[in-house]
Amino acid sequence: MEASAYPAVKDLKRIRSLSQFNDEQLASLAEKLPPVQSLPAFAKLGMGELGMERIVEFLKQSRAEIAAIEANLAAV
Repeated sequence: MEASAYPAVKDLKRIRSLSQFNDEQLASLAEKLPPVQSLPAFAKLGMGELGMERIVEFLKQSRAEIAAIEANLAAV
């Protein structure tokens, strides 16, 4: 029996094709966007130079803040 006879295989092939298409579209879009450090809103974050360690720390801090907000909303 052919692998394409299984619906799941067809679905996986479609998902792979869509994923590849999305990757290409995002890469194309990323080339057109200005560097995040040049955006005025970035300066308001007060992050300074944007390195991997700073990004990870910012994400951890943001997750903690979101968790606190969610906890407060759940208590209401």
